[in-house]
Amino acid sequence: MSGNSPSHSPSDSPFHSSRPSGETPVSFDLSIVLPCYNESDNLHDLISRLDLLISKRPIQIVLVNNGSQDASAEVFAHELGQVQSRSQFKLVHIEHNQGYGNGILTGLRQAEGRLLGWSHADLQFDPKNLIQAYELYLHHEKLNSNQGKFVVKGLRTERREREKPFSSGLDQIASWVMNSTLRDINGQPKIFSRNFYSLFRDTAPLDLSLDTYWMARAAKCGYIFFTIPVYFAERVAGESSWNTTRWSKAKTVGRFLKTIAKIRIESLRW
Repeated sequence: MSGNSPSHSPSDSPFHSSRPSGETPVSFDLSIVLPCYNESDNLHDLISRLDLLISKRPIQIVLVNNGSQDASAEVFAHELGQVQSRSQFKLVHIEHNQGYGNGILTGLRQAEGRLLGWSHADLQFDPKNLIQAYELYLHHEKLNSNQGKFVVKGLRTERREREKPFSSGLDQIASWVMNSTLRDINGQPKIFSRNFYSLFRDTAPLDLSLDTYWMARAAKCGYIFFTIPVYFAERVAGESSWNTTRWSKAKTVGRFLKTIAKIRIESLRW
């Protein structure tokens, strides 16, 4: 987790969003935010695959160039000029990276869909998972499951053996501290209603602890979790911002413990 502590005000990070001029606004049922930090080598495959998936569906993709220092800006401009469903993509530029959570929260403020969500842009999750999660959400919405108080998220399967103890350990710590079952906290994608979004949009942390906060808030507010199985692949390109060395993992654990304690204290007011 990043060292940033939870923030209780919207980010003042400079950003701007873009959409082709002269196009008629489209009504979206779902907006998915994909924060991208130094992912230029993945963007061609990511955008091409998303273009095929959403072209006949009421889905908006909000791509957040989260303060990237590589060639992402140029790649975004080129790739988005080639897609067939350009009106379904929105590009948001953040000048300086202020954290994973800030990138997502900035994208959510620009999202236009009835439903909202986020996922990773590194292609470790298959973009098809977005459609599977969306369809599961609609299924439970039709059933009015738990009176509409539910969210949908990915549950990673076939994970690499070396990563299982680390991830499951963090899940167990968070579950114990929050007195709730929080399973695979960082599993993606995540889809939820605007009603749930209103519960955390102004108080969520700007760093890597956003996923933990999201799950803890949902559990404490009586939401239930429906999951889809997702295969967690090796990175094709790019580099993790935290999972690189033993030292980086140790720092992540320290920040995680500090963050989960703060979330626990804050949860007493929920």
